[in-house]
Amino acid sequence: VKLYQDFFNSDKIDSMDLNKRQKEVIKYLRKKKKINNDEYRSLFSVSKQTATRDFTSLVNKKIIKKIGTTGKGTEYTLGDLIGV
Repeated sequence: VKLYQDFFNSDKIDSMDLNKRQKEVIKYLRKKKKINNDEYRSLFSVSKQTATRDFTSLVNKKIIKKIGTTGKGTEYTLGDLIGV
């Protein structure tokens, strides 16, 4: 039997070594399930480059998953971290 632990609870998110935007987008994704670069830029008033850097960092840490390759159709969802 494998028990599921909500890795993305508020206490865990707050303790992660992430910037404020990255922590907030994880909370956002818990509710909305997906986000794209345009939405991120609008939510946090950042440049395309900053949004891309934030997403790349979260993808590399396996916190979020990238769906699509590059461009307008790319979206991001929460990763599959369980019990970490």
